[in-house]
Amino acid sequence: MYDKYCSKHETAHQCIKSGCENERYGSGFYCSEHKCAKSGCTNEKGWLSDYCSTHTVNMRDRMDVSLFYFDLNSAGGIKLTFKARNKSGKEIKYVRFDITMQNAVGDRLRDDISDSYTIPVEIIGPIASGSQIELSKELVGYCDNCARIDIDDVTIVYMDGTSETGRLGYYAD
Repeated sequence: MYDKYCSKHETAHQCIKSGCENERYGSGFYCSEHKCAKSGCTNEKGWLSDYCSTHTVNMRDRMDVSLFYFDLNSAGGIKLTFKARNKSGKEIKYVRFDITMQNAVGDRLRDDISDSYTIPVEIIGPIASGSQIELSKELVGYCDNCARIDIDDVTIVYMDGTSETGRLGYYAD
């Protein structure tokens, strides 16, 4: 398991996440795979998130989503429409998120071009506070079996150089 600890002490330096045998990260209790991604935080990351509950932002507090849907063109192209109001109180430079795809029975699907389970999407600003964040029928990937798309984590980069990542939790089918 480890080269630098004897069998008596290796578990004292092991991640405390059940079933994990990785070494703890820094002075925390979790390995780099299970600790919060916020710099300096040693808490366990939350379910389906890279951040702990303290550092996870509810993106519904930052964006009021009014439209989220997709269409498939004749070649299996996914044309995404996303519209939300910027409620952050700050001017947005970028909104970034990954979409994941599922077929009609809930199996995860890969994009036909990138062969990836996720497709990165970026909406470019500037988007003033109170204004619309909008992507209209943008071709984002290819998968002719796609019946549902999901958005989980969203990162907002602000014009002042700060950024936030948090949960949005939307799907369209």
